[in-house]
Amino acid sequence: NFGPAIERYRKATELRVDFPQAQNNLAIALKATGQMDSAAAAFAAALDTKPDYAEAAYNLALLHEAKGASGPAEKAYRQALDVKPDWLEPLGNLGNLLRRERRLAEAEPFLQRAMSLRSDDATAVGNLALLRIDQGRLLEGRTLAQRAVSLAPHAGQWWEAAGTAARLMKDFDSAVPLLKRAAELSPRDAALWYELGLAHEASADDAEARGALARALELAPRWERLRWSEALLLPRIPGDDAGIEDALRRFDAGIARIDEGLRLESPEERAAALDAASSVIPFNLHYLPGDHTSLQCRFANLVAKAMRAALPEYAAAPPVRPRTDRRMRVGFVGSHLREHVVERFFAAFITDLDPGSFERWVWSASDARDARTESIAANVEHFARGESTLEKLAADIRAADLDVLVYLDVGLDARIGALAALRLAPIQAACCGHPATTGLDSIDHFLSGKLLEPPGAQVQYREKLARLPQLGSAPRAPAGLGDGRWADALRLEGKPLLMCLQNLAKLPPSFDDVLATILARTGARLVLFDRGGGTSARWRKRVDRALSTHGVSPDRLRIEPLHHYGDFLAGIARADLILDSPGFSGGATSLDALAMGAAVLCFEGASARARQTSAMLRMVEVPELIAGSARDYVERAAALLAEPHRIETLRTNIRERANRLFETAPVVEAFADFLRSCRNA
Repeated sequence: NFGPAIERYRKATELRVDFPQAQNNLAIALKATGQMDSAAAAFAAALDTKPDYAEAAYNLALLHEAKGASGPAEKAYRQALDVKPDWLEPLGNLGNLLRRERRLAEAEPFLQRAMSLRSDDATAVGNLALLRIDQGRLLEGRTLAQRAVSLAPHAGQWWEAAGTAARLMKDFDSAVPLLKRAAELSPRDAALWYELGLAHEASADDAEARGALARALELAPRWERLRWSEALLLPRIPGDDAGIEDALRRFDAGIARIDEGLRLESPEERAAALDAASSVIPFNLHYLPGDHTSLQCRFANLVAKAMRAALPEYAAAPPVRPRTDRRMRVGFVGSHLREHVVERFFAAFITDLDPGSFERWVWSASDARDARTESIAANVEHFARGESTLEKLAADIRAADLDVLVYLDVGLDARIGALAALRLAPIQAACCGHPATTGLDSIDHFLSGKLLEPPGAQVQYREKLARLPQLGSAPRAPAGLGDGRWADALRLEGKPLLMCLQNLAKLPPSFDDVLATILARTGARLVLFDRGGGTSARWRKRVDRALSTHGVSPDRLRIEPLHHYGDFLAGIARADLILDSPGFSGGATSLDALAMGAAVLCFEGASARARQTSAMLRMVEVPELIAGSARDYVERAAALLAEPHRIETLRTNIRERANRLFETAPVVEAFADFLRSCRNA
């Protein structure tokens, strides 16, 4: 009965001015009736009277957090903890507040302290699990989340945390049932249905993904990030060519629908748009056959519109300032500065630049780190880890007063794409970590390779295309050869062994018939590699139809579990022939195969992403392995497998010349020349 309660509390504070408990209770009653400003004033009055009143400080923090005022909330939580440092609730709440702001290092001691005090408390354990997931320490986060589930089996949020960790670990077989259980326990939680939709999408179950996202939209129709995700959903394993065309039409219409409904008038709307633009990325778009430059540019325009409304101070480029020092200031930003193909291809661009000519600034937009991360950090003048919001990251980059800013992996991470939509340096460039245009008008140059780009390639880029030597990257050779006997066990007696190393999502429906035809003509066995049960099962169901049409027994095609990297390298060296994918060819996988002396048969398409492997084969001078069409591909495969001595000759030539793929000095020097040309422009 709040009305009479408020009246009597006010009377009590009039009768006794130094009565902090009455002020605290008055504030609680005012908050319950929605009188937030009056409640905040009453909590503040209680603390003025009794600065060590931890309960009033905690209640004030809850009020500020409910209003979305994170700064005052943080201050009040800290005030409560100054008095009661082992109070579980403010420890958890403050830790979660800092975690949501991506101040992960600051959040850690509070959440660790909470769990150390109450290791049997599901909330304390689960909150630390969420932090570990955000930090990229996924196995630890998943273990903690499962422990929270065991402590509170009817709490849907901990099932969700375990499922999210499993999804991010690419264990989609486990993620989906965990998230389904969470949805049973919390059926009105839109965020949970959203997470389930993402897990279904990653499992290539498009129908279930659309259903889960639609359910989330029913519960939260104004959630901007969800609106983008639902509208831009693309199939991972399309059923046929008609399905691809339908998906592209839906994507096109989805961009228009998002743009039409995008509201940017209020601070809350702009913050929601920033969240969407930095969370959603159409990664599957360029796995689908065709030239999608126009669609990519339209999506990029949407991201730019959201980001520049949210952070208008970075909408225009900073002025080019005259330098009195002789070193150029060059910045690099990426989310994959760890053991990853992006780091493998481009770390030398950072570490091998002459420090006498270039002052290097590096921002890792991810909290994940390993020995590769530490190596980069130790070899540059400035290195910052990614424990910050996008707004702070933008401010830090702008404050560095760079000459040139280089983005390493636009297209692979939504946060990097959102950041690249801003103008943080006078000149901005993108590397081909994802070999397709960024579509952004804020990126001046796209750095590709001379051997990757066909004549007239500029029309596929919004940026000005800059062609560096060779592959346009400086890849590191693989190391650590292991045990390849697993491959011998897969060979059918007296028959060739073929492998395709690519993600199954790269294999379009039209390629199914090519594979089935090769198997029918050669009697070979083909081995591909599992990318998660849902994806593999759906691709297998599709390709089995082609096998049946050509009278090929299903046991002639095997989907093999992934192996330890060293064992994988040793195994692919034992295959008779590696079959590369059309449309989006192999990158690191083809490098690995050629480094092992394996013969890789590839297509040569009309875009950089369709010419990665053919570029490598031209570098090692084996053009016999480059096909120009599906029919040519089948004929070359059949001819080579009929004459094993030809394959062995090719393998010998590849082994003798494979080191050319890893001669990085000319590419790094050309990159340095590119940077100098930017300064002189």
